[in-house]
Amino acid sequence: SFSVPYRCAFIFPDKISSFWYICMEIISDVVFPLDVIVNFFTAFRDKNGMHQWNLDAIALNYAKSWLLVDLCSAFTWDRIAYVFVDADSNWPPFLRFLRLLTLLKLQVRLTNMERHLNNPGTLKLFRLGFINVLAVHWCTCITHTVAKQANDPNLWLGVQDYLEHENAMQYFSLMYWVSSTMLGDRSVPQDLGSVLLTITVFWAGFLLYFTIFSSLITVIANMNLPQIEYNNTKDKRSAYMRKLLVPMGLRLKIMDYFDEMHSVTKGVDSQKFMAELPRHLQQELAVFLYKRILDSLSVFGECTLPFLTALLMSLKVACCLEGDALCLEGDFGHEMFFIISGRVDIFKGKIGKIGTLNEGDFVGEGVLRDDARRNATVKATTACTLYTLNKEDYNALQAAYPEDSKIFWTANMLRRASKKIVSHEKSSIDVSTLDVDK
Repeated sequence: SFSVPYRCAFIFPDKISSFWYICMEIISDVVFPLDVIVNFFTAFRDKNGMHQWNLDAIALNYAKSWLLVDLCSAFTWDRIAYVFVDADSNWPPFLRFLRLLTLLKLQVRLTNMERHLNNPGTLKLFRLGFINVLAVHWCTCITHTVAKQANDPNLWLGVQDYLEHENAMQYFSLMYWVSSTMLGDRSVPQDLGSVLLTITVFWAGFLLYFTIFSSLITVIANMNLPQIEYNNTKDKRSAYMRKLLVPMGLRLKIMDYFDEMHSVTKGVDSQKFMAELPRHLQQELAVFLYKRILDSLSVFGECTLPFLTALLMSLKVACCLEGDALCLEGDFGHEMFFIISGRVDIFKGKIGKIGTLNEGDFVGEGVLRDDARRNATVKATTACTLYTLNKEDYNALQAAYPEDSKIFWTANMLRRASKKIVSHEKSSIDVSTLDVDK
């Protein structure tokens, strides 16, 4: 996209004497065929988003997509043409414009990359910058072609003895002219061809910079939009609590909770998000999102996939701050907790602290079996991210999958699934099998 227009505009076939340009030509002639070979061994994503490493599948996919384009770009058509035409002919170098077909491939690749990036704004800005540089370069090459045919290019371009300069000086002088013309800072030339070219360059620059600046504003606005929306919601909550005369300490604690929830969910209601998906995608997403639970609890390995999927889709995201109590000793409970991140301590009556639960542990499962009271207090020692399963959802699971429910509640399976809780140094109680409900 850079060397081909430059060669066609500034260098004729009998004037290629620059060492660096010859090296660039050789590298280009080697890289394009090498790219074809590499693509036959490069994995691709199938329609399910999975990487395919099978060579036959890779070759078939490449043949159906970009093989023809890459072959047209790989061949040195100009050298082949010189076998059949006079060596003084100037048109064969234009055959290298076929290599510009790879820009289509680059466009598709960049678009796919944007879909898989958390923040595609940076890539969009890079693409706009590349288009800007490419447009200036192409306009520079076209302008040089017109200048060679103009009556007085020195007056038009504002460069003394323009055609007498070396190619590099001509190129950079024209690049300055094109850049300033795109911004409207040039005088009008005298002949018709130069006038039309100047007008074309000016409007091309106007449209290009308009697109760049509007896209830049959109990217910046979209980057901050979720945070702006959350800050507006946060201000409304704070104003409402001030109206209710909520004490400052409690108000700050509530706002800290909302901040923690926002940092985990990014303002997205997971249940509503899942409900918008078809059933098969709900199942795949649930298994992927909650894989950490499946890996940490071996009891799930004995359960059927339909039960696991239904169980995981019933989980809800929750957060708690340092010092918050997940459950209090003596209270009736309505849900169990899976600890995704953070740490909690268990306290038992007058004994005090009897252990600690960490990431991958669960607690409070007894309330799902009966109307049990909590027989221990669980407090967060750090900010925690949790998944909760309430009794109503579990009863529906138990009715639909009775056999899996029995497996889930087998005492030996629970002991094998539970991680060893770090016991308090002053306590001899092993709480690895202790339920905080009774």
